[in-house]
Amino acid sequence: MLKEIKSFFADLTGGKEVAHFDDNDYRLAAAALLVHVATLEGELSAAARQKLHALLQSRFELDDA
Repeated sequence: MLKEIKSFFADLTGGKEVAHFDDNDYRLAAAALLVHVATLEGELSAAARQKLHALLQSRFELDDA
């Protein structure tokens, strides 16, 4: 599961190092849970990955950077 989360965040950041999240930052737990649920039946399609990316970006008010 950690491999999928790392891959997901690497895709989001274009391979750049992901910014540090505090231990109590709920966004990290929420993103990890979403990625886990989304990958329960296998690897995400490109369309599903884009949809999850858009959901996280919208919900957490993140920009592309």
